[in-house]
Amino acid sequence: MSKTRRYMLLGVATMASAEFQGNVLLRGNLIDFFLAMALYAVISRVAYTIGERVRNDLWFYIGGGLFGLLFIEWYLIGFYPGSGKAGIHVAMFTNWAAVFVVPRLFASERVEPSMRNRVKWTIITYSFAAPPLVLALPIPRGGSVAILMTLYSITLSFLFVPFLTSGDAAAKKMRKILWIGVAAAVINILVW
Repeated sequence: MSKTRRYMLLGVATMASAEFQGNVLLRGNLIDFFLAMALYAVISRVAYTIGERVRNDLWFYIGGGLFGLLFIEWYLIGFYPGSGKAGIHVAMFTNWAAVFVVPRLFASERVEPSMRNRVKWTIITYSFAAPPLVLALPIPRGGSVAILMTLYSITLSFLFVPFLTSGDAAAKKMRKILWIGVAAAVINILVW
């Protein structure tokens, strides 16, 4: 399999379960699920091309998260603050950052196999555990999907820290920023 195709498949696999939950379990729309998967494939292909030029992994993570949050979620979908549509903005950012970074992490030669395994098992566990949880949790499905996606994407971001930073001081700063994101997500959920 070519590097490009593998990159695209990893980008799609990163968010397939989340999109299945949102489009199929929540809205009952299988067509939107397949359209989202096609969109992830295209975006992952573009990310691969951009990633060839952007060498800094942290900037790539930030760029991917901002692209997804601002352009896809806020502009195209309309989940901007004050829109009246529910959305956890930290999770939207970290979801899109993961679509960009997971394939890059698996393509990188400097990543420890143990980190790849943690990321891989996080994706697999979420993919199989989240859909039944959405159906079983005693809260509305929209809330279940939002909370589970938030936990998933923020967990992935914490796993990325050693890949995105160099040195202990930078890793500590990144973790502090992520903990602030966790606090913002909790506030967002409580207000929602």
